[in-house]
Amino acid sequence: MAYSTMGIKIIFMQYYKSGYKAALQPVRKYPDIHHGKICRLTARALCALFAALFLFASCGENNKESTDKVVEQVESTANINASERGKKMEQLLNNFNRQSGKKRFAAAKPIFALLYREEMTDSLLNVTPDMPIDSLDMQVWYWAGEYFYETQDNNDGLHYAMKALPLTLKSDDLQLQSDCERLVGLFYFRRSDYVQAIEYTRKSLEIDRRRGDKSRISSSLNTLAGICLVAKQLKDGERYIIEAIRYSTAAQDSNRMAIQYGMASEIYHAMGKEHKALNYARRAYELDQARGNTAKVGIRLSQMTDALMSLGQFAEAERSVKRAIPILEKADNKLSLSVCHNQMGELLNRRGAHAEAAQYFEKAAEVFAARKDLYNESRARIGLYEALKDTNPTEASRQAMRYAALKDSIYHHEMEQNVSRYNVKYKTEEMAHQKEREHTEKRIILIVSIALIAILLLVVAALVYMSRIRRRSHQLLERMSRLREHFFTNITHEFRTPLTIILGLSHELQGFTGTPDEMDDKAKTIERQGNGLLMLINQLLDISKIKSSVGDPDWRNGNISAYLAMIAESYRDLANSRNINLQFFSKDNVNMDFVPDYARKVLNNLLSNAFKFTPEYGKVRVLVWREENQLHIDVSDTGKGMDKETCAHIFEPFYQGETDMRNIGTGVGLTLVKQIIDSMNGTITVESEQRKGTTFHIKVPIRNQCRQHITDETEMNYPMMPDNDTETPMDSDSGNDNANRLLIIEDNSDIAAYIGSQFTDRYDIAYASNGNEGIEKALELVPDLIITDLMMPGIDGLELCRQVRSNEIINHIPIIVITAKSSETERIKGIEAGADAYLYKPFNTDELLTRVEKLLEGRRIMREKFGGEMIEQKENNSAHFNESELRFISKVTDAVYLQLSRRKEINVSLIASIVCMSNSQFYRKIVALTGYTPTAYIQRIKIKKAKLLLDGDPKISFAEVADKCGFDAYPNFVRAFKNVCGVTPTDYRKRENL
Repeated sequence: MAYSTMGIKIIFMQYYKSGYKAALQPVRKYPDIHHGKICRLTARALCALFAALFLFASCGENNKESTDKVVEQVESTANINASERGKKMEQLLNNFNRQSGKKRFAAAKPIFALLYREEMTDSLLNVTPDMPIDSLDMQVWYWAGEYFYETQDNNDGLHYAMKALPLTLKSDDLQLQSDCERLVGLFYFRRSDYVQAIEYTRKSLEIDRRRGDKSRISSSLNTLAGICLVAKQLKDGERYIIEAIRYSTAAQDSNRMAIQYGMASEIYHAMGKEHKALNYARRAYELDQARGNTAKVGIRLSQMTDALMSLGQFAEAERSVKRAIPILEKADNKLSLSVCHNQMGELLNRRGAHAEAAQYFEKAAEVFAARKDLYNESRARIGLYEALKDTNPTEASRQAMRYAALKDSIYHHEMEQNVSRYNVKYKTEEMAHQKEREHTEKRIILIVSIALIAILLLVVAALVYMSRIRRRSHQLLERMSRLREHFFTNITHEFRTPLTIILGLSHELQGFTGTPDEMDDKAKTIERQGNGLLMLINQLLDISKIKSSVGDPDWRNGNISAYLAMIAESYRDLANSRNINLQFFSKDNVNMDFVPDYARKVLNNLLSNAFKFTPEYGKVRVLVWREENQLHIDVSDTGKGMDKETCAHIFEPFYQGETDMRNIGTGVGLTLVKQIIDSMNGTITVESEQRKGTTFHIKVPIRNQCRQHITDETEMNYPMMPDNDTETPMDSDSGNDNANRLLIIEDNSDIAAYIGSQFTDRYDIAYASNGNEGIEKALELVPDLIITDLMMPGIDGLELCRQVRSNEIINHIPIIVITAKSSETERIKGIEAGADAYLYKPFNTDELLTRVEKLLEGRRIMREKFGGEMIEQKENNSAHFNESELRFISKVTDAVYLQLSRRKEINVSLIASIVCMSNSQFYRKIVALTGYTPTAYIQRIKIKKAKLLLDGDPKISFAEVADKCGFDAYPNFVRAFKNVCGVTPTDYRKRENL
């Protein structure tokens, strides 16, 4: 049977550890567990015992280490991997199930051989061809169930036991029927299905009653009592255990009586009948003590302790548990020992010995946590909390939290078993019929529910799918709308920018009286902008034509390597003028079909971009080679490079990366390149790293189908000059500190020069080519007015306005925004960002001049008015400044007053440092706001304080006022007072006293 190997192992270990009497205990115990196979088990146990005695005698006391090795070998042999064994048995069973006739008998023999090798049977089961098929199947399925019970494979074991059960019921073998019913019940018990477990174990009991086998009846009753205890059906458990005790008492089986007394004690303890629990625990204790079963004596003492504690007999309970602990330590029964530790801890806590109690609870908690015994660990944790809450609140809190978590886990575990425990109440005969009816109803409800859920899920899935389609379509429409808006906004900007210069300079040339050189410069600027506009239009037409497949490309056949070399060579002069090393390498001379116009446009655009972003003494390289049936072209430079985000969008029209320091040409050159390569079934990719350079990789298929060869007329190329070929205009400085200074921020140098030319004879002009540079120059120069473009690399015009308005040093400066975006929405955005004026390209120069004059005049009037009312009360000044300007003036005034209270002389540099400005920034800021130099403005603040002192105290002396107001000499005070107020201090006091 299933426990023969385990029995040998236990006998061996018990003898080795505790002696002969301990080795005999499994011999007495196993018949109760395994269906009354007393003779076979006892014989095997005795054989194992003799083997153990022989081994121990041969090893001797000095060879205990050798004995331990033998024990390890026995344990290793016994603990065969259950999973591997199960797989082998499953293969044999599957083979048996597939066979029929004589082959089925042959397939059964390996199964029985495996059972015999695994010591599941005492002898090899034989099958003969004249045996009925049902009998053969019954034996195979039953022993398969027994096998999987041993290997803990409950699902497969239950499956085969249920297959054997109807076959056993047809046979005359009542013992096998009982064994099969009980086996099914044990499988359901393992699965926590207590209803089924009780039902099948009852059937086994009924068969045993018919057979009159009292030993088996007692065993079945004990099993039912245990199931009822776990299922919380304590009344039924009491009834079964009392009847079991009656049978074991009649048989005078002290071993079984001790086991059943212990079970009765547990049941009565769970019922709250502690006197009966104590009585049965004492009976079990007396029997185990009389039989010399020392390990069980400790368990009985622990059961007695539980009952005594519930009865309030704490002193007796403590004596009992103290006796149990050393017994269980010697028996190495860690689980029961840990239960005793919990009991001892609770008793010590009760009489105030918290420190000692904590030690017991810690030992118990460690063992139960390792065994994942949630209930007993929670008991130890709450005990630790009680023991530590007065001496170690932190650790006590941690134990309380652990206890709460364990209680939550126990609650969930109990909820999982709740259905099984609840259903045990319904165990009458009528329940069998009702159960079948309910099963049918549930199956119908389940099928209908599944159908409804499936329909609902399909509807929901359809709705979700439709919603996603609509959302995706909406997102695509929004993206198309944004792309269209972005395209037309940028194309408008690209048209309006050159038109601004062309129209403006054309207007100036009408009746122009300047020198021929000046006229020539203006004409060249017009031509340059016109050519740029023409190139943009041509590229847009090319993109449209390639996309729509309109037109007939002029295919030619020839040496494309030589043709590309000619195009690259046309950039040699440009490279030399910029000190850039231009290299062209061709590994192979490749003859193929290509469109010369396409080749020119691709290479011109890539080379133009390369030269645009490559600094002086950099390198531009073109590499051409053939690989199988593909032409490869690499165009690389050592320029500033791009980030990953820019590389991902570089072929989109008018895309401009955040890291660019210049605008990317017209914005459609690389888009045209991509369209051309795609039309030739090729690919183009970009590889770039910031501050290291960029490489464009092109691959196009090679074909030779065209009969028309390339001619000399087609071998002409004019380099495409980068649009940053013109330099940013130089700043102008008249050297007059009082002259107004304008800052022009524009990425197009021709536009910047054109705007600056309108004001050169009136103001000092400074230039910046992008928003970042513009902010830096504004902070450095503190100009009187800023003129900025809206669309620029880096930060745009709107962001520039916001940064200017948020900076205390330059927030007073008027800003004029010039842009190609002419919508009302864009104008409102500009005003919200802080722009004082908003002009559209192409702008009227007279309007620009008027706007600049009026803004500067407004600031001038404000300064004059402020200067006239400088000595008045602060509230009268607030109307002439915005909030940020008033805050700055107040900060400067407070700094001057603070210094007057500490020293007599005030240094302008000190006041500038207090408001976090350089001297030049402070000077231009004060002059811009007040019209006075910082020295003059500080002097007026001093005089304002003097007036307050004179008004507040008519008897104060003038010398004292001069000293408090920071004047080192009285005559200087009188002179300054008269300059500011128009009267002497004496006349001022007389006038105030009138």
